[in-house]
Amino acid sequence: FKSPNLPPFKQDDDYKRLKATKELLEAIEEIISYMKRTSLYAEFVPQTGLKIIEPSGIVVIGCNLKSEEISLLETWNRFLYPHIRIITYNSLLSKAKQEISLFDKI
Repeated sequence: FKSPNLPPFKQDDDYKRLKATKELLEAIEEIISYMKRTSLYAEFVPQTGLKIIEPSGIVVIGCNLKSEEISLLETWNRFLYPHIRIITYNSLLSKAKQEISLFDKI
């Protein structure tokens, strides 16, 4: 989880295009590091009879993105899927509200 005040992308001054922020890249790097450690550990698991499923991670960052930022976020998610997913706080809250509404119907 990163701050909702941290945007996942920022305008590149030189090329006038959106670039990933340092915070987003650090979060993705952290997930990749975790996935590498888990994969290494998975090699030792067969002797125990336990099974490790391929790990995945979610980065929660930013809030109230502009349409061009949402489009870029969707593009990043297409390339990172199924291992890493980037969502905004708006998306997280929306999904939480949907889950809560399911309980209200019971």
